[in-house]
Amino acid sequence: MLAKEIIFETFKVLSEIDMSPTSLRQLASQIDATAGMEFEMYVPDVSDDDGEEDYTEDVRVYDFDDIRRFFDNEANDSYRVDDVIDELKEEYNDMLNERISDRWNGAVGKKFFKEWVLNNVDPDDIAVLLDLDTEADDYNGITRDDIENFIEMEWESPGRYYEQAYEEFTDDIRDELSEHDFLRYQGLIYMSNVSDNYNLTWPYRNSVGKRDIKQVALQFMTDLGMNNIAVSNNYHGDYQVSSGGDDWRDFGGDKPDFCYTIEPDGSLDSKKESSDGGLEFVSNPLPLDKMLSDLNGTVNWARENGCYTNKSTGLHMNVSIPNFSREKLDFVKLALLLGDEYVLQQFGRESNSYTRSALSNVKDKISILRGEPEAIDFFNQMRQGLSVAAAKIIHSGNTGKYTSINTKNGYIEFRSPGGDWLNEDIPKLENTLLRFVVALDAACDPQKYRAEYLKKLYKVLAPSGQNDIIGVFARYAAGALQKDELKNLLKQAIAQRQSAKPSPTTANTQKIQQPQDSSPSSQQDSSGSLTGDWKIVNYSDEGTPQVLHILRGVGNYQSDANRAALRWLANDPTYRADPTRFEITVVPIRSR
Repeated sequence: MLAKEIIFETFKVLSEIDMSPTSLRQLASQIDATAGMEFEMYVPDVSDDDGEEDYTEDVRVYDFDDIRRFFDNEANDSYRVDDVIDELKEEYNDMLNERISDRWNGAVGKKFFKEWVLNNVDPDDIAVLLDLDTEADDYNGITRDDIENFIEMEWESPGRYYEQAYEEFTDDIRDELSEHDFLRYQGLIYMSNVSDNYNLTWPYRNSVGKRDIKQVALQFMTDLGMNNIAVSNNYHGDYQVSSGGDDWRDFGGDKPDFCYTIEPDGSLDSKKESSDGGLEFVSNPLPLDKMLSDLNGTVNWARENGCYTNKSTGLHMNVSIPNFSREKLDFVKLALLLGDEYVLQQFGRESNSYTRSALSNVKDKISILRGEPEAIDFFNQMRQGLSVAAAKIIHSGNTGKYTSINTKNGYIEFRSPGGDWLNEDIPKLENTLLRFVVALDAACDPQKYRAEYLKKLYKVLAPSGQNDIIGVFARYAAGALQKDELKNLLKQAIAQRQSAKPSPTTANTQKIQQPQDSSPSSQQDSSGSLTGDWKIVNYSDEGTPQVLHILRGVGNYQSDANRAALRWLANDPTYRADPTRFEITVVPIRSR
């Protein structure tokens, strides 16, 4: 079936359940749905990012406190700045300790210690430490040799004088290697060097637009009569909330669920002017009537303020109904009743990589399902009224982000609308949202619009041959056949398969040997007795037999063996890929 035919049939089904604008409003009013919207648009003269870095504010770095004062602001998290300062201090101490060690353990340190002893240690203390006999008649005070001996003794076995000298030596080296000297040695002369090397955000920027996002948000809040508004300077970054004026309070990384949020969207890269900003206006979950009112208000506000949309902008609609869950959702029913390919066409979004058709995904699954054993299970469950369980054989309901119908936790994100939506009529936008509500409600209730669903499903599922086995089951599941009619048509379909004869001019076609039914006794000869087992044999182009499979316990009738062989071949992937490559014979296995 061609895509345009599927779209037409889907629209026809929707007409059958009466999704006219008046009916949509009436049906939706009975559902108690919650809705939210994500309005993507370009806003004139507003910065949609932090602007470009303004390096005219770059200054020299003198110490670590300078760095903290410069970067510890709104541009950078305080913890991040602390981490950078700690890292610099560690590097500074490593350099300082290395320099102290090298100098102290070399000639410089030994010379310093000797001079320090001469200038700071009392000779009487040296005499005591050297255990000199100061009471002897010939003692005339310590000598130069005594001092040298003391210096060597203290250097080799450090005592309190060694420690005092070392501490003073360290202080002198610290004075020689200040934080400023260290930063210079590291190439951190200007604040821009620190920003580049330690990944700190530059705090001074030039805004391209005349206004920032906060100004736009406050105007939007006031014009639409809201009590609160939230903004983020980065897509899904940290949020701030205001109730008016410059009273902005931090809210953290979770989007507020009690007010609209406005934030830049980096995917919006088709501006008319460089000063325009691509922004996303995201509503909080609202009752359906309130969301419809806000839809009108937002469109009118955007038009009055010179905002514009194009093929790059989206208009995502989020819908939830009471007690919604993925377990209850019949995703196939939702895709079919909704007709998302039709909606994509209405907004010119068929080829948009961010909104792949969910109906296309369903059709892909169906094309794989045809001919598989799961197909019979699917139709049996549909006939028994287990439509949700049956639908999950085709599609589990788990989707990727960029699918036109995107299942979320507690709601469905419909991504089909968008494009140049500001130039669409408001009733068209309203009806699209209402269509989503009604279709989702139906997809979570197996009994709603069941007949229309099955008819539509049959038209997508049924193969071209009305008497094909899958086609027969499809008609049965849709209620077009009674049980007796199903049995008769299945017998005909099986008979047609078994009686299909190869063309005499075609090589390597299926040929299953079918001698007359016989009793076991007539099948005994000199080669042995029948065992009830059979071989499925394929003859190659050279005539060489190849045993494909052994059928065990089938019985001794050729017709039973043929039927068993047909069932096995229907599930063999190699045979199904190209039956024309096979010439099949079913041969009994005899005892020796």
